[in-house]
Amino acid sequence: MSGRRFFFRRNRAAEAPGASELAGFADYFDGTRARVQRVALALDPGDSGQEAALVITLPEGAARRWPLSGLRRLRDQAGGDLLLTSAGAPMARLLVAEGALTRQLRAHAVPVGRMVPVAGRGRIAAWGTAAVGSVLAIVFLLVPLMADQLAPLIPPGGEKALGDTTFEQIRTALTDESGRTVAICDAPRGTEALELMVDRFRPYAGLPYPLSLHVLDHPMVNAFALPGGHVVLFRGLIEAAGTPEELAAVLAHELGHVAARDPTRAALRTAGSVGVLGLLMGDFAGGTLVLVLTERLIEARYSRDAELAADAYSHDLLTRAGLPPGALGAMFERMRAAEDAPPTPSPHDPGGSYEEGEQPHGDDEEGSDAAGGQPIPPWRDLPTTEDGGSGPPDDAEAEEEGIFGHFSSHPALSRRIRAAREADRKAGLGDELARVPLMDSAEWRALRRICR
Repeated sequence: MSGRRFFFRRNRAAEAPGASELAGFADYFDGTRARVQRVALALDPGDSGQEAALVITLPEGAARRWPLSGLRRLRDQAGGDLLLTSAGAPMARLLVAEGALTRQLRAHAVPVGRMVPVAGRGRIAAWGTAAVGSVLAIVFLLVPLMADQLAPLIPPGGEKALGDTTFEQIRTALTDESGRTVAICDAPRGTEALELMVDRFRPYAGLPYPLSLHVLDHPMVNAFALPGGHVVLFRGLIEAAGTPEELAAVLAHELGHVAARDPTRAALRTAGSVGVLGLLMGDFAGGTLVLVLTERLIEARYSRDAELAADAYSHDLLTRAGLPPGALGAMFERMRAAEDAPPTPSPHDPGGSYEEGEQPHGDDEEGSDAAGGQPIPPWRDLPTTEDGGSGPPDDAEAEEEGIFGHFSSHPALSRRIRAAREADRKAGLGDELARVPLMDSAEWRALRRICR
């Protein structure tokens, strides 16, 4: 996020009588979405009606008040940086860089557990410097850089074992405040509907190992692939999708990462030399590697080339399966519109069901063409910009973060929407796809209720 500019609305709490000026900045994780936000901090001494609080102003201008009496200091080894949470928001985290503000906050934050000092840093550094040599250069520099070349050397069974362990660690990482591990959604009718989607892709996917598809009962709008053929969808993603084809397009994108073994390459790059050598020697459940890989995969960050390749794979797979490649762009557009617009009621009931007679591609008669009465796919009914793209003009900085950060990070989202539309045009399948839906409304309703 280097070089990125943030603009904050004025903090009303900070303008109240007796409130201090802007105290500094910090990194904020709200505990519900896999992204870090740069926030402004101010100390509000409070008044007769409110107790003193740390005021956190988000990039969009919204403010969070953490009462100083509820501040909790978590264990951290990152030098003088301060890692905080609040009794009122125990899943949220705030990382404050060393400075005058951290000294003020330490006086109020109650430590959770004991801070364990790291002793002997000077001696460790001296020993490390003395030990540098050609062998260590090969192990610690060359091996991680060769992640792409080493990935094919990991046996498929080993990748699956790593994926199995990582999947369980992800469920643990998403444990809620009550200590309940996030559930796997497996309602029978919803599972059958999801299998219809997988069956549509199976003859054309060309995966190096069998697919293991999971749905987790969590509101995060996200999906990601794990080593060994695992793909994880979240309930929030299924609820956010407007059509079965949009959800299928996201699944096809993740299958692209599976086909390219991108999660395994990410594991090799993330693990460092010790983890790489451990994988090559058969250690597929190493604790440190799994923890690091879990964080990376939840954030689901890949290189620009890997994301473009997964998009291209998705376009091709959707076309081969007789589905519109433009559905991927429609899903991107829907997520960007949801991020930009204020909250509005869903056109569907909480379970995402269709009413009797409703079509799986539209919500009313305005989405039908005049001739055949068939619904026009939403990827053909979105506003376009002057350059032929969809939605607002291309703005790479604005698109780096968002509720669909997994997909919007590499490259800029507008270009990916245009690429999906272009793939739709080249497919030459056109509007007749609207007459061959992926599943009927009852099956789509069952899929959207898979977590019930």
